[in-house]
Amino acid sequence: MIHTYSPLQRLRFRVFPFYLLFFLCCLINSHGQDLNEAILGKWSMVSNGDGFLEATISFNDDHTYQLDRTWPDASKAGVKGGFLLNSESTPATLRMCLGDCNQAGSEWTSMFCIARATGSETLEIYMSDSGDFPGDFPEDPGSKGMYIFKRSE
Repeated sequence: MIHTYSPLQRLRFRVFPFYLLFFLCCLINSHGQDLNEAILGKWSMVSNGDGFLEATISFNDDHTYQLDRTWPDASKAGVKGGFLLNSESTPATLRMCLGDCNQAGSEWTSMFCIARATGSETLEIYMSDSGDFPGDFPEDPGSKGMYIFKRSE
């Protein structure tokens, strides 16, 4: 028995892939927009690959940040400045500058990172040591430069 489809059913089969593509594009775009909002606030480090005892980072809506870290010998160090988040790239790129990111030469004093929010309470940041944005997150969460934060507000 051969099944024949009505013209309306054939149209649905032809149009469905376009609806699916539209839905996926909207989902991806809204996810990128959400990261711009999701990153804001204060975060406490859960784990890192650099051997710090503890760390906190705050991202503010005026595109400034402050990162405070405690080293294994209990000494503390903090850096602050501006940040640029490009949530349109995959993965999202995060440039954290010492001072203003729009200053000439700020690329020499910037940390080049990628970031992702894994849920509303977890933020992962992978910092490059090469002076360029990493291509992807490492498989090992304990890799050098990998930080996992939980929202602390």
